[in-house]
Amino acid sequence: MDDSPFDVVVRLAGAHAAVTRRLDEELGEGHGLSFDDFLLLLHLHAAAGGRLRRAELAGRLHRSTLTVARSLGPLERIGLVAHEPDPNDPRAAQVLLTPAGRQMVADARVTAGGASRRLFGAAGPDRWQQGEMDEFERFLGRLGGERVPPG
Repeated sequence: MDDSPFDVVVRLAGAHAAVTRRLDEELGEGHGLSFDDFLLLLHLHAAAGGRLRRAELAGRLHRSTLTVARSLGPLERIGLVAHEPDPNDPRAAQVLLTPAGRQMVADARVTAGGASRRLFGAAGPDRWQQGEMDEFERFLGRLGGERVPPG
């Protein structure tokens, strides 16, 4: 039996955990956010008008709507997101990024960018070359890793 795809998935999961932990630490220290919180805010920031329905947000994050709902509560309590009625469907609500949320994304993006550069060896012998980064990004795209458009 060929276990190589399974081995790659296990290594990918381990790499994801390591990257998430590193970004959790830096974003937590600097901004009081987890990496998951930051990704949620980043997706809202990139959305038209800084707003999405909860189900749309969950789809973009590859999470359940319940998981997203649990994440939104604390972010709403600290004023980074809010809810408002959906003008196209009075039964539904949209999640929107507040001005404080927009500022948090701008500030946290600087921190996350620095952490990302350090992860890929911004200087020194472990530095990734641009071609390696481009190839890795293509592989991630094939696995369903979508780019978040700049907001």
